[in-house]
Amino acid sequence: MGLEISTILANASIAASATAAGVSYYGQRQAAEAQENAAKANAKDLEQTAKAREAEMHENIARQHREARRRLAATRVKMAGTGTQLNDGSNQDVLGVVTSRLETAIADDARRQQMEIRAMNRQASLERWQGSQAVSAGRLAAAGTVLGGIGSTAGSAYDFHKQGL
Repeated sequence: MGLEISTILANASIAASATAAGVSYYGQRQAAEAQENAAKANAKDLEQTAKAREAEMHENIARQHREARRRLAATRVKMAGTGTQLNDGSNQDVLGVVTSRLETAIADDARRQQMEIRAMNRQASLERWQGSQAVSAGRLAAAGTVLGGIGSTAGSAYDFHKQGL
């Protein structure tokens, strides 16, 4: 009767080792897929934010151009109100400097916003890459778990066989 209980316990040990390896494998695969899905969602959010920022940037540039034209017109009105000849060379220089400064400020702001948008898109690409790497690492870990489980199960079976169980 003692031999039957030992045999049952040996078989249960082997089954438990195999089951543990299978459960661990499944858990690692699920975790890897969850990481990949999270990375894809993060990338999609970043891309949507970048698109919204780009639309906002174009609106800001258009608004800044309207404001620049308004300021330039106000400068012309102010100069004309003083009786200054607008066609005079020095006055044209003043208007040119004002225009240049306004356009430079607009271009600088657009460049800064474009750099932020590119950074978001690069981050989105990095998120996707990290997600794919997580899947690869998860698959390797899961395969290692299965191989370890097979080795453990085979080792237990061999030990029990040597003991005559």
